[in-house]
Amino acid sequence: MEAILVLAILVGACAAIWIATRPRRKRRDASALRRELQNLTHDADAARRLLDAEARRAPDATERELLERVIKRLRYERRR
Repeated sequence: MEAILVLAILVGACAAIWIATRPRRKRRDASALRRELQNLTHDADAARRLLDAEARRAPDATERELLERVIKRLRYERRR
């Protein structure tokens, strides 16, 4: 019985350490995402067209979500 208790405490401690030390994703604001999109496209008109197209695909998305989607799509297409 004591072995099960020790094992449960050990598993809980390991889970707590893992949660506390895992890397967290940075949440960037919309202005930083706009700058990144500008750097990727080098063209304000192209960036606007990409954002408009993404807004038609996901009309309920926020500006930040649209920017993230466009950047993700551009990176994916460039890797292919």
